Amino acid sequence: MALSEWSDAVQDYSNPRALIWLDGHIEQLDDARGARLLNDVPEITQYAQVLPPSGISRARFTWVVPRGPWVLASFNCVNPRGG
Repeated sequence: MALSEWSDAVQDYSNPRALIWLDGHIEQLDDARGARLLNDVPEITQYAQVLPPSGISRARFTWVVPRGPWVLASFNCVNPRGG
């Protein structure tokens, strides 16, 4: 099953990352910050879920979190099984 790998460049520029599975499940990678932000902003997860079926393998955009940080979202579609 393909998935989207998500990372952002939030205020501290530390690039928290998370995996977003096609079914919407969010898996934290380095620490919980990326997964926490994705849980707080479900619209970003929804964008990630439509990338693999659309044939788009990469996407970047800026998302302004209401009353929060600007997020540089960067998506790369990957296959967790390496194929």
